[in-house]
Amino acid sequence: MKKYIKKVWKKVNNRGHERITFMVIPHGEATIVSIQLSKFTIYFALFITISVLFASVVSMQLQESIRPEVDQLNDSNRTYYYEREQYVDKFKELQKYQQKLKNKLNSLFEMANMSEADVDIFLDENILRKNAASDMQTESDQFSVHMIAMLNEYNKKKKAGNGSNENIKGVDSQLLQEFSQVYSQQKSFKYSSEVVSYRELYLDIKQTEYILSIFENFLEERDIVQKNLPYYWPLAGGHFTSFYGPRFSPFGYSSEFHLGVDMADRIGTPVYASAEGRVIHAVYDNSGYGRNVLIQHKFGYTTLYAHLNSVSVYAGQYVSKGQNIGTLGETGRATGPHLHFEVRIDGKHINPLPYLTSL
Repeated sequence: MKKYIKKVWKKVNNRGHERITFMVIPHGEATIVSIQLSKFTIYFALFITISVLFASVVSMQLQESIRPEVDQLNDSNRTYYYEREQYVDKFKELQKYQQKLKNKLNSLFEMANMSEADVDIFLDENILRKNAASDMQTESDQFSVHMIAMLNEYNKKKKAGNGSNENIKGVDSQLLQEFSQVYSQQKSFKYSSEVVSYRELYLDIKQTEYILSIFENFLEERDIVQKNLPYYWPLAGGHFTSFYGPRFSPFGYSSEFHLGVDMADRIGTPVYASAEGRVIHAVYDNSGYGRNVLIQHKFGYTTLYAHLNSVSVYAGQYVSKGQNIGTLGETGRATGPHLHFEVRIDGKHINPLPYLTSL
């Protein structure tokens, strides 16, 4: 067998080294060019040529077969690019709107005397940016620790021959591999600057919500105060005829201290409660007040409405600000139809005029 193989190989070798002469005979008297090539060289050249042609045909067929996938990927890439641009534009619009909202809140706080002029009630942008970066760094560190633990567990199971772990497969396995590559390069997981910017805006919105809640609480408390303080004109019309403090008595030439203000109008003019509260009494007495109503309000305030012609409330009744409690008259010690209005704090008389002129 060996002799036969050697004989065949010798025969092939001899024929392979046989030379074929190629001659180029030009016209005229130019020199004839002759080229001698062995059969091995010719066969090798033919093999290379055929291989190149075959590879070209195969590559063209592969290119044609994957062209739809490439086009689809290009379309997806363009779609993602346009979506990203839209998100970026929306993000910038949201930033502008957020800044307008902050400026408006600053103005409202200044108008409500809750802050001084030119004092920003919001955190500085640099502080927000540092807080956002710090939060994202903490989250990335936590994520890295979690992923490293999963990666170590995955490698242990893989070495033990249990690579098809039920809990780590598919997307999780791919995520671990990608994380392993990133971690091997930079030793930590980092969020991009765009993600940090989104977190910064998120923190800015959260503090705006907090400031809004403060302002909402202020308005609610202010509403409570407004309802329970006697800031309300207690008469449907009327004009002042006498003020709080020392005056000459309308019934003689002696001086006296007037404990309220008098507002004159026609008999029957509606009289209103200046704040919400509970009626202490609605009576006719002989002390000079005539028919009168006394209302207890919050914060120690009471108001008195005297010389009424009629009363439409009763003792113990809860009345709201602006509710009709009777009509103007001239009962009791009065020189003409008017409403005598008093404001008291913890039983002590105070000047009602600021409460009537601050409406």
